[in-house]
Amino acid sequence: MENDSSYDFSHLRVLYVEDTSAFQTMMEGIFKFLKIDKFHIVNNGIEAIEYTYKNDYDVIIIDLEMPYMGGHEAVSIIQNKLEVSTPIYVCSTVDSFTSGNIDNNIYQEAIAKPFQFEDIVKVLEKNTT
Repeated sequence: MENDSSYDFSHLRVLYVEDTSAFQTMMEGIFKFLKIDKFHIVNNGIEAIEYTYKNDYDVIIIDLEMPYMGGHEAVSIIQNKLEVSTPIYVCSTVDSFTSGNIDNNIYQEAIAKPFQFEDIVKVLEKNTT
């Protein structure tokens, strides 16, 4: 992938919550390619709550199915108890979307895994001020 100067999201602060190391590595590479240096990658919903409590983010991308605490529960706590209004995008396999496990009233948008680069760019573009 050639470094395209049109991709500059360096102003964004992003939290990515994912338990699979392959997806973590892929997203780290995407964030760096998009010039995002203010990002955190954490392993589960418990860590997502801790990081959201301690940091301000412009975008949160969270997997729904993780050990210890999944995305649904973590998002509920982040929105209702921490009262954080940061846009939250959930990611999961296509099966979760077709089974009706995604409530669009709670989440900003859902992103199917495996990711397409363009899907991540669209999410970030929506949150560029």
